[in-house]
Amino acid sequence: MTMAMNKQTPPLLAVSLWIFPGFVGGDRTDRAIDLRYLRPWARHILTDDEARAIIHPVTIDEVKTTFFNIEEDKAPGPDGFSSGFFKAAWPVVGGEVSNTFIDFFKTGRLLKQLNATVLTLIPKILVSRIRESLDLLISPSQNAFVLGRLISDNVLLAQELFSGYNQCRLPPRCALKVDLRKAYDTVEWDFLIATLRMFGFPAMFIRWIEECVTSAHYSVVVNGRVHGFFVGARGLRQGDPMSPYLFVLVMEVLHMILQQLIEQDGEFGYHWRCQELNLFQLSFADDLLLLGKADVRSEGHLSVRYLGLPLISERLSIADRQPLLQKIDSLIKGWEGVQFSFAGRVQLIKSVLISFEVYWAMAFILPKGIIKEMIKRLRTFLWKGTFASGYSKVAWEAVCRPIEEGGLGIKDILALNHALMSNHLWAVIKQDRTSIWVD
Repeated sequence: MTMAMNKQTPPLLAVSLWIFPGFVGGDRTDRAIDLRYLRPWARHILTDDEARAIIHPVTIDEVKTTFFNIEEDKAPGPDGFSSGFFKAAWPVVGGEVSNTFIDFFKTGRLLKQLNATVLTLIPKILVSRIRESLDLLISPSQNAFVLGRLISDNVLLAQELFSGYNQCRLPPRCALKVDLRKAYDTVEWDFLIATLRMFGFPAMFIRWIEECVTSAHYSVVVNGRVHGFFVGARGLRQGDPMSPYLFVLVMEVLHMILQQLIEQDGEFGYHWRCQELNLFQLSFADDLLLLGKADVRSEGHLSVRYLGLPLISERLSIADRQPLLQKIDSLIKGWEGVQFSFAGRVQLIKSVLISFEVYWAMAFILPKGIIKEMIKRLRTFLWKGTFASGYSKVAWEAVCRPIEEGGLGIKDILALNHALMSNHLWAVIKQDRTSIWVD
């Protein structure tokens, strides 16, 4: 570990070089962990055919396809060479690059210099192998990073379960919102390897994962300069394409442990709406919502925010909508001192402000009063660039028309809300994906 500091080291840098190695550095624990006793509570264990499919030989075409799917401005490492360079020079360097990565999949060994880069190709290939199996392995209550599952499913299901929470006539129930501290940084590597073994991943694939995860080295960037160089001992790297998928597998083990304890403890009481589903938790990555029966006593009040949205027991009220309006107001206020052009303000509305509204419109049938307030803010920012009131030069309906029809292509919030709600109805009709809410 290279962490040289002296009296001239700036305070911020000194604190960073002291704190961050403590999260992911240090001495790696070497424990023999066997989680196979949890297999009776697993949703699925990989079959021999599924395991063989995961470790089929990597070809030059697969390496090329994966490389060419990387965006042009992504850099494979601190060397500064973007993926655009490798794509343009592929006839010259393609063979050597492909053989380098294919050699890893044959030997299972990775140079630490290669794994110190900002972006590598190997994790993307591993992700393409593991992604297809997650829908089989991960329980329906976890909707993060699984193909075909949506964050809106968790939000909608939570809203259904919280409906009527303010009514005393319904059976007593409770909900615990759990936020896992430093969730990615505190994953022990030995536990991760034991998790992969428990799910039936082949030994070669586990070796690939272990080599990529455990050979990582870290540096601290302060004011654009790189400092220190220390070896990792735990944790999953933020920004690594593999990390989200490995993390949901680890979280599935938590689900299985809780399920085991519930079955062994005859005193556990399900939430009165979850008994038939055997549902006791909702998960989206490290956001955990535990549900159960409760004593007849109030310990809190709504609304509680879950995945950035309020959980409410009645219709969306004026108070419930304030976080959305306050977020829009804070963004516009932060832009007031910047001299954006009219085209720049249009782009900010399309790419930033509308995105917050889309998230809310996905989960709620927005009252017309809320839509009116949002349009008022967007319209004022479009024409004035501030909160200042004034007349609009063009009707908002004309602004929301497609560009080819003379408008600016800004989404109509009311029509968007109706479309997103209709999409949920279509999912219920099709029944073609894993979702507790849809079922």
